[in-house]
Amino acid sequence: NLRISVRDTGIGIPSAKADTIFNSFTQVDSSTTRKYGGTGLGLTICRSLVEMMHGRIWVESGENRGSQFIFTVPLPPSEREPTIVPRPVRLDQKRILVVDDNATARNLLRARLEAAKADVVTAANGKSAIQLFKEGDPFDLVLTDYRMPEMDGLELAKEIKALDPKHIVLLMTDSAHLNQSIKDVSMHGIDGYVVKPVKHSELLKQIAYSLNRKSGESSEAESITPAESTKTQRILLVDDNPDNRMLVKEFLKKFPYEVDEAENGEQALEKFQEGVYDLVLMDVQMPVMDGRSATRKIRAWETQEGRTRTSIVALTAHAIKEEINECLQAGCDAHLSKPVKKTKLIETIQEFTQ
Repeated sequence: NLRISVRDTGIGIPSAKADTIFNSFTQVDSSTTRKYGGTGLGLTICRSLVEMMHGRIWVESGENRGSQFIFTVPLPPSEREPTIVPRPVRLDQKRILVVDDNATARNLLRARLEAAKADVVTAANGKSAIQLFKEGDPFDLVLTDYRMPEMDGLELAKEIKALDPKHIVLLMTDSAHLNQSIKDVSMHGIDGYVVKPVKHSELLKQIAYSLNRKSGESSEAESITPAESTKTQRILLVDDNPDNRMLVKEFLKKFPYEVDEAENGEQALEKFQEGVYDLVLMDVQMPVMDGRSATRKIRAWETQEGRTRTSIVALTAHAIKEEINECLQAGCDAHLSKPVKKTKLIETIQEFTQ
């Protein structure tokens, strides 16, 4: 039996309301002027999942003393072979400056980096960071939030680069501003970016890669290398979101891939019929014509024209079995769940284009 609990220090829940919060669309404060948002479905979904696994979920709380949500599930031992755990990235004795105006985010990043044996110093704003940078021992790397008051991360990065052009600066940016952030990073010579919410493994890999690139060493974190081929592979990237397309192109820029873009299934079908592609990356949910419909039309056209089947990889927002099966039934060869990870994307492309 596995028992997991999540405790917060929030406003708490009155005892009389504790039994109702697991019901659909029920909030402790159900008025139209309530202070806190949310649909009220989250806990209902949690309860359904736990009960499907023959478990139990409950809450222990009281007004103004926080809440503790607890669930237990019986889990039999796995019959599969144990997964080989990759060697963790270590940042022994690397001095890292973390800059973020959010105290919780700073403390979380400090804990993660210190667990990787880094020497971590934090600052709450750009001005303090510049002062630390000028007065203290040199830093190996600066990790700064992009969106901060008074001096944002880009301005801080520019000042640090002016003091020492060789210094490594990584920007933390959210997905809503990713398009502009990638442009800023490229334009101003900043060393890279990390997408928020920051994932522990991706953060350490990016830092290790940046540090190793500076020192001229090969990085264990950068395990994917361009395929040893002189032939440029042509990829048709289909997605209605320009930020998603830019991110995928950013991932592929160092690899021998020529990427054409389409904003919907109808454009994708037209481009596919006009050109020759080694692979299609097909978003599923798009206006005008969705990815599954476009895939069916591509397969029908290939059959009609006697063409060799081109691999199509679906990009799905939901990794549920039903959606994956629908993509495969439409004619896709595989699927990738969003947000797409660089390593998985490259591995999949190489698998289907070799």
